[in-house]
This record gives sequence, structure tokens and C-alpha cells, in this order.
Amino acid sequence: MSSQQPPTALTEANASHAERDDDTSMTLDSQAEDIIRTVLSGTDPTAAPARHRLRSLLAVHPGDHITVLRHHLIQTRAPLSPPPDRAAVNQRPEMRPRFITTTDRERP
Repeated sequence: MSSQQPPTALTEANASHAERDDDTSMTLDSQAEDIIRTVLSGTDPTAAPARHRLRSLLAVHPGDHITVLRHHLIQTRAPLSPPPDRAAVNQRPEMRPRFITTTDRERP
């Protein structure tokens, strides 16, 4: 009885891995490089800023794909607007406590 697993369908996600000659798993650096190459090979105009950012980071960190991808992800996940002013967040409208007195209740 064979313990081989059935072959998996070839998808875009694992196509580059399947093309490799060796049978070992991809290293973290090669995975980061693959992600960067995929983004840079795109043609979507809305992704142009991401491609520009990646090219700039590659110029600063040549050959260090993990650092490039990490910096890129940090920059793209940064808040788009500055954090709100803490004093403004903690301000609440003035509310007066309401006390129920015996005169407010209905008497039998």
C-alpha cells in the first residue's frame, strides 16, 4: 500500500514553487522574494504606489527581501490619519445625575 498523497492542482499561488528544481520547501527569504516579484510584475494602475515603494525599499536594502517586505507591510498598514486627540476623545457631554426621590414615585 502506497502512502503517497494525491497530486494537488496547480494554482498561481504554488506555480512558482512547483517550477523549482529542488524538492525542498521555500525559505522565508525566497517566499518574500516571490511575493515582491509578484507585486512588481503586476500592471494594475492602483498598485503603482506599492510597486514604487517596493522598488525604493529594494534600492535601500538590496538582496534583503525579508526586510523589504517587512518595511513595505509596516508602511502599508500604518494608520492613514493621525490618532485622535486624547482630550477630545475623553470629553463627554455634561450629564447631571437624576435622583429619584419619594415625591417622584407614585404613592399607593
